[in-house]
Amino acid sequence: MKGEHTLNLCNNCGAVLPDDEQDVCPVCGAEQRTGSQKNEKVIKNKTSKAPKVLLIIAAVLAVLLAAACIATTVLYNKYNLNDAYDAIGKALLDNDIKTLQKYVVGDGVEVTGDNLQVLCNAFAAESDVKTLVTQLKQQAAGETSSVRYSALTAVNEKVFLGYSAYKMQAKAVSMRVPADVTNPLLTVNGASHTGEVQADGVVYGGLFPGLYSCVLTAESGTGSRITGTETPLSLLDSAAPTVFNGALPIATITVSECISDDAVISVDGKQLEQHPSGHVVTIEKVPVGATISMQYLTAYGATTTANVQFTDINQTQLAFANHVTEGGIPEEAQLNSLLGAYYASYLDCINNQDITKLLSSTPLNAERLTPDMSTADHKANLYVFTSAACQYGSVGQGEFETKPSITCNVEFKFTYSNRETKAEAEGTLRQTCELVFNYEAAAWQVNRVSACPDEAWAAGTLGTVE
Repeated sequence: MKGEHTLNLCNNCGAVLPDDEQDVCPVCGAEQRTGSQKNEKVIKNKTSKAPKVLLIIAAVLAVLLAAACIATTVLYNKYNLNDAYDAIGKALLDNDIKTLQKYVVGDGVEVTGDNLQVLCNAFAAESDVKTLVTQLKQQAAGETSSVRYSALTAVNEKVFLGYSAYKMQAKAVSMRVPADVTNPLLTVNGASHTGEVQADGVVYGGLFPGLYSCVLTAESGTGSRITGTETPLSLLDSAAPTVFNGALPIATITVSECISDDAVISVDGKQLEQHPSGHVVTIEKVPVGATISMQYLTAYGATTTANVQFTDINQTQLAFANHVTEGGIPEEAQLNSLLGAYYASYLDCINNQDITKLLSSTPLNAERLTPDMSTADHKANLYVFTSAACQYGSVGQGEFETKPSITCNVEFKFTYSNRETKAEAEGTLRQTCELVFNYEAAAWQVNRVSACPDEAWAAGTLGTVE
């Protein structure tokens, strides 16, 4: 048959015998049986085993491909950035500390259950969680957008085959108490913290990002310790310390209506070094509840005092309004001398019809006397001062428009003569005279004068000043 040929094969091992009449196999040495396998036919190009091998290989590849697809799906689901950060957001809202421990890594801070609880406290609002999750997804995708929470950033850990485990990195945060707060002591979540003194204040660092309850104690301007209001403070910015002034009930205040720029000012009984300027005093670091006092010793030894209490942190413009003057009544001789100078100048003003020459008088008194200057009697007569003496036992103290005052009965004597007839006569007036202390002039001045009834004079009691 075309395409066929015969081979002589060994009966024992099947090796091809080079000679058709070979009796012994050169390979195995077995004797050959004549004609037993000499005419076996081997068909050239007969069907081989290759297709079966290919089928097996294809099956194996199919299985591997299916396994690869399944593995790819599993890995995609496990290491998907959207799913990872959504899981972080859900864990924050649910206070799921166990889940967060799988996703949060620390940078300079330790990831503990307590610290993660502080972090959860800062993200109790769903809107804040959404903002954080969006930020993390953008960072993981390589987008450069504005960052609201710089202490929390997206990071990934390479796993294999290009896959990464997406996590959130927490960086250390800090707070700063400003330099104008004196000797601060900070308590965070009930624990005292020690800070580092810097040029711009005291910095407290090494805190895990989150929401803290902070209480600050500091020193007022007079040295007393003041405790601020317990304040919730979110520390989520690692770029710079969060400034915390402690919600201290301390403020710089101004107090007006100081009687004199030489007045002594005290806060809660502690005398200050500064004095008023323009009857206003500015005081730093005054605690709410403090009492600010003013004391001024007059030229005549009278002591004028006043005080005001600082009660509202939002109302720092205060004024003394309860001035009280005690002591310092001029001696009788001094008072008589002052009254004599006043009444003598008063008569000179009448004689000259010019009230501007009036001495030891307030503008109010001069204004009240002006209509009386040009009466017919005053124009017709020439007046000469004789004497003025106070009824010293009647002297009383008071106040006129926040200024200290004294009031006394006065007997004023004079002579007068008619300018035409030259007829002379004597005159006596009994008046109740009010004097106020002029701080600018450092002297008592007559402020108001009224007639003193005979019965008041006889009784040694003050008449009414109108």
